[in-house]
Amino acid sequence: MFPLFALVSASLALDPDSAIYVASDAAGVKQTDALSAYDTSAPTVLAAQADTADVGNATASLALDPINEVLYARAAGDVRIYAFDATDLSRMASLDLTASGSEAGALEIDPFRRVLYAVESDGAEAWLQAWSIDYGASYGTALDASVADGDLVGAETNHLARDPANGWLYAAKPTGDVEIYDLSGQSFQDFAWTGGTTMTLGILPPSTTGGLALDADTPELLVRRSAASDTLDRYDVSVFGTGTVTGGYATGVDPVVMGLHWVDDAATAAQLIVESDYDSHTVYIYDVGLGSSATVGLAAPLGVEFYPLDEGEADDDGDGLWDSVELGASGMAVASYNDSDPSSTTDPDDPDSDSDGLLDGEEDADLDGAQGDGETDPNDDDSDDDGALDGLDNCPLTDNAAQADLDLDGLGDACDDDDDGDGHDAEDAGGGDCDDEDAAINPDALESWYDAVDQDCD
Repeated sequence: MFPLFALVSASLALDPDSAIYVASDAAGVKQTDALSAYDTSAPTVLAAQADTADVGNATASLALDPINEVLYARAAGDVRIYAFDATDLSRMASLDLTASGSEAGALEIDPFRRVLYAVESDGAEAWLQAWSIDYGASYGTALDASVADGDLVGAETNHLARDPANGWLYAAKPTGDVEIYDLSGQSFQDFAWTGGTTMTLGILPPSTTGGLALDADTPELLVRRSAASDTLDRYDVSVFGTGTVTGGYATGVDPVVMGLHWVDDAATAAQLIVESDYDSHTVYIYDVGLGSSATVGLAAPLGVEFYPLDEGEADDDGDGLWDSVELGASGMAVASYNDSDPSSTTDPDDPDSDSDGLLDGEEDADLDGAQGDGETDPNDDDSDDDGALDGLDNCPLTDNAAQADLDLDGLGDACDDDDDGDGHDAEDAGGGDCDDEDAAINPDALESWYDAVDQDCD
């Protein structure tokens, strides 16, 4: 017997970095649709649950924004994408999105590029839609749609999976194939779908028991190929567009999978495979390390989501600037992920946007996205217009075409307070060196009498 749903208290706090979220179509068994949450420290114990009756239909696919702690939920047969507070499962209606298709589909997310992906369908064909979830002026903007494909899945649950390291998006198809899209370089600022590549893996049709999960560290795609098998197949997908079977996980169950997710919890070092079985009202949790499964009773479970905040995904080009800052993102809960000057952006896929020999993060030293005092411009290869690239200029903010450097300390005389390198700043720089072109003359020098030279600057 499956449990009745209870309305979660708004004061009950969840940690989105360790929460496993499960959507339910409980209305299908004459109960209330719900969102449920379990913590990785005790994955079989219900941590929180919320009534989602106000969404008006079966709560199906889920996607978590780990930066802002917003859980997006898709209801089957509904054009809207609903937003919930991931810390207490309360509604955040102001962040709802209105989709383009008449039928709901799977969700995925790129939190640092501020893009939400959704499968849309009009009942005859389906397509992939990208949405801006940047909290600036573009929030909720439909960015671009892929070419309609009758073989894409419309109203389903965990049938999209994103590889954050490579920028690849996997989409399950009723044919048993998987479509892969290369989305590297795409963002809420500039998005255009490219054509997908079909991977013929022979998996079960998603409308039957399909579903995708990705172990991004390996990377391996997890799918089921047989409804009568208790083995979850593993495919090596390290090469774009190819999948090679590398083995499987004998989970001991053969559920009618509507939700499937790989859970790799850094805090506990646990690796779990979470599968939802709509027909048996059960969530199966397979512990990879222990090699055993546990079960949770839940009415008509569907989509599963787990997405802890991982700053390893935040800087694709390794230049020291978060991708969201380079793209001009704003309004997020974590201030350091916001661009303080969204009007000026850099390329998150190029560590040196202006090719001047300095990383973008070196030029924007305080990493706030704005050119401040003492910082060169990461979009201008010659910030002082003196003919020398910033990376080679010994005074990158002072016009000094000659690049003179008397003491050869790498700092040009035009911006060096101690040109002669004697340890004393020049008088015009507030120091006591009366002759900054002669290292033998400074306040600590020994005075020679009767030579008409003031060696000690007294």
